[in-house]
Amino acid sequence: MLTGYNQDVQTGDELLHVQTEDKGRDKAILETLVYRGGTIIAAKRTSYAEQLGAGTLTQEGLGDMIKKQHQIIVAILKAGKVEELVRASQRAASRDSDGAEPEAPRAVPAPEPEPEAEPEVAPVPIPVVAVPAAPIAETQPAPELDAAGRAVIQRMTGPLTGELDLDKIISDYLQSGLQREKLRLRLLGRSDFLAGESVLLQVQATRGTGQPIEAASVVVKVIGTAFKPQVFPGRTDREGIASFNIVLPTFTAGSAAVVVQASSKYGDGEIKHLIRRR
Repeated sequence: MLTGYNQDVQTGDELLHVQTEDKGRDKAILETLVYRGGTIIAAKRTSYAEQLGAGTLTQEGLGDMIKKQHQIIVAILKAGKVEELVRASQRAASRDSDGAEPEAPRAVPAPEPEPEAEPEVAPVPIPVVAVPAAPIAETQPAPELDAAGRAVIQRMTGPLTGELDLDKIISDYLQSGLQREKLRLRLLGRSDFLAGESVLLQVQATRGTGQPIEAASVVVKVIGTAFKPQVFPGRTDREGIASFNIVLPTFTAGSAAVVVQASSKYGDGEIKHLIRRR
């Protein structure tokens, strides 16, 4: 089972190491660490507790989140935005520190008088930690960014007028992935229909990535102003295809159309084609 990625990234004249892993469902956090030598210089932590609590997170969906967070951080480094990434990490750590609950006071005996202590030094927002990269179950680079990921990075890597917003960048990329997973419908073969003819109508349902959707519910409706509607239900096979043998009604007036509707866990889809009169 995939739990994360380890990858060396060459940027400029230095070699950095990026490690992304799931910290487990008890913590519900995805963590990406960027190492320079043995020192952590940046970190990105993303909570998926909300999706977990809503029961909407699948193992496949979690794997996609891990991959996309890793890809974005690697792409930012390859774009030469190392210092911007470090500053974004420091701001996030500072926000987390500011939002921490103060520790409740505890009752303790009054201390004996002591020589005046030196004033305490305020803690730094992000400690630089020198530790080796921890091994994870599967060590491999993430696949290259797809077109949606490259578009997100291109918007981010133009002339910088502000600082990196890692949460927005990763969120944009995840949302683009959800759009690409939606159901899409298309007719195979001919798409022109003539009244009175017999047709083999084949419909294919796929995700936006092109992967076939098996067992999608498909309904073909032949509707018109001069005849009663005809309805043909079916389901897609392993190739995402549903086939229907249909005799189209003969009509000499009005208009008619073939309407194909499909639904699956990836969403719904609909396509329409007119039927020509003889």
